[in-house]
Amino acid sequence: MTVASMKQSSILQGVAEKGGFTASTTITASDATWTVPSLGSPVVKVTVIGGGGGGGGYNGSATAGSAGGTTTFDAAGAGSVTAAGGVGGAGPTQTPQVGTLGLSSANMGNGSTNSNLNGNNGGGGKITVSYIDLTGIASVNVSIGAGGAGAGSAGSNGGRGEVIVEYVAGA
Repeated sequence: MTVASMKQSSILQGVAEKGGFTASTTITASDATWTVPSLGSPVVKVTVIGGGGGGGGYNGSATAGSAGGTTTFDAAGAGSVTAAGGVGGAGPTQTPQVGTLGLSSANMGNGSTNSNLNGNNGGGGKITVSYIDLTGIASVNVSIGAGGAGAGSAGSNGGRGEVIVEYVAGA
């Protein structure tokens, strides 16, 4: 076991001894500053979700949806967590785009349905989970990825990204 993994194991054991994470905050504002509340343990669990890709469409010709935006939780010197947006869905006669591997959300836009000319769904925003020690950090900058635009008249927009912070509430 490395020194770093021993330290992380010790920190997470401290969280467990306090009864686990007892509170959470969901951040959905476009650009926000999250004020760190009173913490019973300095370690927080951060789940970052990128914006979903827009659905492909058909509006006289095949059109791809736009990619979703990147979401970032930036705790200055303590660390940064980022999740990429999902790919845009291809139009009916286009080759579907391939997203990156890993966890992804279900916030993608749906492809259009127009007779035999169905667009492809966009890709869900990626999901990144990390544990960060916020000792000495008073606030965190957050940038939420926008959902990608749906294409044509019937491709739907992807959903916005979000950040979920779980922590042990202080006294």
